Amino acid sequence: MRNSIQNDPQFESLHKLLSFWKEFKWLANLHVTDFFAENLWEKIPSSWREAVETNNLNLSQLLNLSKVTESECPKDLLEFARKCSEFNIKKNYGDTSESYEISHLLNTGMIPKKKMEVGVMAKMVSDCAINTGCKTVIDIGSGQAREIFKDTFYDYFDHKDITFICVNFSQGYLSRVLAYQYGLDVFAFDGTSSQTEGSKKLNESTLKKIGGKKGKVDTLLSKNGFGSINYTTLFIDENSKETFKTTINNYRKSDNCDTKKWLICGLHACGNLTDTMIRTFINTDASALVVVGCCYNLINEGVKGFPISEYFKREEMFLGKNTLKLACQSPEKWEKDIKLGSNSFRNNYFRALLHYLMIDSNLILPTDEFPKLGKLEKGDYSSFAIYAKAAINKLKQLLKINTCTSKSLCSDISSEMEVLEITFTDDSIPKTIVNIKKYEDLYGGNGEKYISAFCLLQFAIAPVIETLVATDRILCLKESGANAKIIPLFDSSLSPRSLAIVSNKFETKTLGNEKFL
Repeated sequence: MRNSIQNDPQFESLHKLLSFWKEFKWLANLHVTDFFAENLWEKIPSSWREAVETNNLNLSQLLNLSKVTESECPKDLLEFARKCSEFNIKKNYGDTSESYEISHLLNTGMIPKKKMEVGVMAKMVSDCAINTGCKTVIDIGSGQAREIFKDTFYDYFDHKDITFICVNFSQGYLSRVLAYQYGLDVFAFDGTSSQTEGSKKLNESTLKKIGGKKGKVDTLLSKNGFGSINYTTLFIDENSKETFKTTINNYRKSDNCDTKKWLICGLHACGNLTDTMIRTFINTDASALVVVGCCYNLINEGVKGFPISEYFKREEMFLGKNTLKLACQSPEKWEKDIKLGSNSFRNNYFRALLHYLMIDSNLILPTDEFPKLGKLEKGDYSSFAIYAKAAINKLKQLLKINTCTSKSLCSDISSEMEVLEITFTDDSIPKTIVNIKKYEDLYGGNGEKYISAFCLLQFAIAPVIETLVATDRILCLKESGANAKIIPLFDSSLSPRSLAIVSNKFETKTLGNEKFL
């Protein structure tokens, strides 16, 4: 299989992608919370730091480095930005995607973003079904699906002639469009009875709107008759494997199942679920696959997760927790207005400063993982002093003090907002007095500016990580002998997780354009 991949016309692009990643993966592996505690600013190349420190390069320019001149920016930073753009598959959206309207009778409950996603995804699934002769598809949904479909899911499909099965966790939006606008038959699996009932109620309401099987006049509805939707509730794991197979076999024997060819699809399948769907496709007689992944931070590396291709395994590719979290960032949202990201940068600044304060004040050990803080009130971000007080009070039951023994604590701030007094319910632990200004003065008072620049440099490489994950999945499919492409389905400024993995087991010229294998 190594030779077949190396003989692929796009192998040179793959080689360049991996070379770039190996050169700059250190940047993705850094965690912003450690910015002050581990002096991460000093890890950035000196010429890059100097451009920011001397105000030769501002944050808006960092976000749009493609528009910056060499007189304003170091050449090696411009080259870094150029390659990040080159390896960002999502930017090719305009070449491969269109917007597809959904009948107004089918879009109840959909926000504009969902209408766009479902419209484009449904058209792609329909096109693939037509190209491969499929009447039916497995549509594996997002959200709770990552808990419901375990790694052994693909082993369940050991029977042939399965039809269109939809495992859905978003009120069945995609299922209804596929059935009533494109005439496909849908078998929808929900993990909970509440999700199933919700989908059923919306479907019943939809059928009333379109007047039942005969339907009202609407040019967007299927002209060749509606497909069917069947719902069932099943939490799929090892204990329910036999029930799952029985349910599918019963559906195959029913009047609703009239075809042998089937297609698997999933819109925003979380974490390892996308990889599970790929294995299901490879290990069954499914004819085609269309899946858009998301929640890369939920990928369990090394356990049926990244990497899944033999090629990436030989390359010893490993991303790590911080890198996978970074892949979920969406810098596209801020490209037109840096102010949209200012709140996020300030949150990162305060959190990193608090982390350093707690280590410096012996509230936690340097080796301790920062406790999960959650969301604070909007007013708590007005200053670091107020933020520190609110955060420590919220963490009082979670902090590990000195010997990693949980202690309750509380805090108060002097009227001058300069001193944070931390006291403990345990009288044996002395009061801690913290000089707030000492931390705000780090990096000459430029800490927020530098950490914002640091975040923007990391965000520049985030789409490259997403390309790596998608490329691994494509390689796995190609190694199995299937045709496979990466297609940017959505405008990533509207829907950041926009990369579709499209594959079939037939010769075709209709998969779309894709740059990296």
